[in-house]
Amino acid sequence: MNSIEKITETKIHYFVQKKLKNISIMQENPELTEKQKKSLALAIREGYYVYPRKTDVKKLAKQSSLSFSTFQAHLRKAEAKLLPFFFEAHI
Repeated sequence: MNSIEKITETKIHYFVQKKLKNISIMQENPELTEKQKKSLALAIREGYYVYPRKTDVKKLAKQSSLSFSTFQAHLRKAEAKLLPFFFEAHI
């Protein structure tokens, strides 16, 4: 583990044994603010990312006690950081 951390300049937090369908080595996770993490966690928990959607941004904003535009901004900024991180190698 120490060799991998030195070569890739990343920190390994844990290992999980799992069958893999594919493998790629990516950069360290992008940093999300606490507000972005909370907004994303709420969206996932409430079914915003399932099909068909179980909720919408307006309802999520109300649950989080934030305005629609503020909640939407936190969610979109989190998505904007995460999506390129996971798909950068495939574009």
